[in-house]
Amino acid sequence: DQATLASLCRPTLVAQGRTSVASARALLIQGEDAPGLIIVAGGRVLGWCPRSSFDELPARKMLSEVMSTRCLTLRADCTVHDALAIASNQPGDDLPDPLVVLNHEHVLGIVRLRDLLRIATADGKLVASGRTTVTGLPARRRADQHMSELIARAASGPASAERHVDAAFVDIRGFGEYTL
Repeated sequence: DQATLASLCRPTLVAQGRTSVASARALLIQGEDAPGLIIVAGGRVLGWCPRSSFDELPARKMLSEVMSTRCLTLRADCTVHDALAIASNQPGDDLPDPLVVLNHEHVLGIVRLRDLLRIATADGKLVASGRTTVTGLPARRRADQHMSELIARAASGPASAERHVDAAFVDIRGFGEYTL
């Protein structure tokens, strides 16, 4: 099971496109942990203004005049793999960043491409090592192989009334929803 954008997104502030840069600075002071502002109009995401850009912006300009439109909106249930595939297939030379996460029309927050790349890289290393991303335990394929070898070894041993072999297999994948 891959993580969804809903579980990875960072909350951020939302402002109307007609908001002045001066008013937006005040919003950012109140929301000191926000990485920037998502700019909206009429329920649609228009763009993004990172916190770092506000020092150079003219106070009288509207956010819709100074925002970056290089952000992409994706559904909250989108997986890391799907989000990276969609982002990488966008037109132009620059990848859209951040990814704005929506639950229907409601903005949940943002996910940075850098964070998705870290997760995808870590997942790839774990999969290549035969380990799962949720638990770090041997992946199902290796566990099945190991159980088959143990059963074959027990079955090939000498049969006797004194020798008794029990085997149990517990599938813990269903516990993931309780432990995450």
